[in-house]
Order: sequence, then C-alpha cells, then structure tokens
Amino acid sequence: MAQTFDANPAPACMADGPTRDRPIPLPGLKRKLARGADSRIVDIGPALLRGPADDQPQDAYSARLQSLLRAQLLHSRIYGEFGDTAALGLERVKSAVEGDPPDLLIWRLGLDDALGRTPAAKVEALVRASIDAARAAKVEIAVVGLSPFAGEISDMQYTFVARALATAARDRGALFIDRALMARRYVVAGGGSEPARDGPGADRCLPDLVARALIDGVRAARD
Repeated sequence: MAQTFDANPAPACMADGPTRDRPIPLPGLKRKLARGADSRIVDIGPALLRGPADDQPQDAYSARLQSLLRAQLLHSRIYGEFGDTAALGLERVKSAVEGDPPDLLIWRLGLDDALGRTPAAKVEALVRASIDAARAAKVEIAVVGLSPFAGEISDMQYTFVARALATAARDRGALFIDRALMARRYVVAGGGSEPARDGPGADRCLPDLVARALIDGVRAARD
C-alpha cells in the first residue's frame, strides 16, 4: 500500500528553523519560476503511485508536496517515478533527462540498498553518477537522506548507506535534504506539541521537509 500524507494535516507539521544553515541555491528553478512558467519536477522514489501529482489522491506524497510548493507561489508540476535501489535510480535519472528534461530531480532512494546489503561505497558511487548525469543535462538535483526513524534496522549497514548518500551529495555540492533534521527542526503540533521523533509523525512531515528545502534553495539563489 502506498504511503499517504494528509493534504491538510492535523496535527500539522511545522518548521521551527531552516532545513540547513546554508541553503544550497537552486538558480535554475528560480529562473524558470521567474518567467511565470510552471517548473517540472520529477521525484524518483519508492512510491507505488507514479505519474502526475494532479492524478494522485490529495493525500499522496507527490500531491502534498506539489500543494505545499504552490502555496508558496512555487508553481510546480510534480511527476512521480518509481525507483527502489540506487542502481535503478541512476537509470531513472538518465531516462528523465533525455529529450525534454525536467527542471529539478528529487532522488529519494537508498533504503532498499541498506536492506539489500549493497556496499555503501557502491551506493555512494551511484549517487555521484546520478548527480553527474543530471548536471550534464543542466538539471538541478536534490538528494533526500534516509529516515533516522527506521527502528527495525539496527545494524551498521543502514548507517553506512545513510552516510554514503550525504557524502556523495555534499562532495558534489548538490542539495542534500537531511531527514535527521526532522527530529530537531520539526514538531508535530496537535492537542499538545511533541517532537517529530516518532516514526509516523516524522514520516508524515517528509513532504513539508522537502518543500521547505526547495523553497530555501530558490530564495538563496541570486536574482
């Protein structure tokens, strides 16, 4: 069953700070939006729902992310593309940038590599190759880190893969969306307030975290 996210969450996800101290600028996305045109974003991740966000239920990840961006006047059209491993992610990136490439790629993979015992060094190399393939086509790319709330995974493989994603993105100067920041920067506000350290609460806030990182990137870009 596909994971869903409330379009009008109650409890709501609220950020009490930026997603990173120094946002990575997204000048290409900013230029596209400045022309008054919708940006086109392809989100590659382990979701059963794929295709245009407009065709998805409003509580689906892509639909909620698109709604959050549009609420901040970032008029975007998001297309979901299925991927499970870093190797498949690289293939998805290559196919996405052919012909009519999108304005932005969101790379949201790695969990299956951690579970499948893919060597972290191989994952890191595949992420670097994905970033390089996107940039060769002049497409900006954001890499989403692994959730820090996968309680069923206790071995070091998960940690090594999580570090590989961050290292590859940061070494290439790409936008890295650190999901661990949800534990520090996001709260799930309901009848009372509680940190988003609980898995369900934090995962429900994922579209908010991604949207906030993209908004910060657009704002950080020079005019």
